[in-house]
Amino acid sequence: MSALVIKAMVLFGLLFGSAGATAAMASNSLPDSPLYPVKLAMEDARLAVTPNTAQRARLHLAMAQERTLEIEQQALKGEIPGDATLNRLQLHLSHALQLASQLPDEEMTGVLTQAREMAGTQAQLMTQTQAQVRESAQEPLGNVHRMLNQVRQEAEGGLEDPLAFRNRHGRSRPGEAPDQPMPEPGSGQEPEPAEEPLP
Repeated sequence: MSALVIKAMVLFGLLFGSAGATAAMASNSLPDSPLYPVKLAMEDARLAVTPNTAQRARLHLAMAQERTLEIEQQALKGEIPGDATLNRLQLHLSHALQLASQLPDEEMTGVLTQAREMAGTQAQLMTQTQAQVRESAQEPLGNVHRMLNQVRQEAEGGLEDPLAFRNRHGRSRPGEAPDQPMPEPGSGQEPEPAEEPLP
């Protein structure tokens, strides 16, 4: 094997090996780390290449859980969680509920059950964290606690009344549901107006 090929293989290994190491370090980074934008970019890439609606909803829930853990760790370090992290948490939670509303009933039930359990567990952890941190971190942690409780309540409401949940968060029917048949001309039946998705 020529020296040029060997050098190329070594360079290739170093480049992609260091990229993998950077990605591994970024996955554990907190918002105050220089690697944190890499972590968010990797998350956005995962969402972008996930075409399945249920999987995207579950990814948003996992990422929401990651944001709450980051906020908890920052507060325990004596830092005040920033608005950008709280806003991203809110975005993940909202997207998860919106995507859940587009799923068929069985899949929606699974996602809402996961959302209820995740939000309940993280809200309890947030309460425990609030008891251990300084006063300046209480307000953002309280905001996170309220977000999580709201999601838990929305998920419980969706499990009890799926149609009302769909009307609040998206479409009233699953995306895979067949279109309603149009009435025959002259039958005297008027087609029902299509429901517009909520903004």
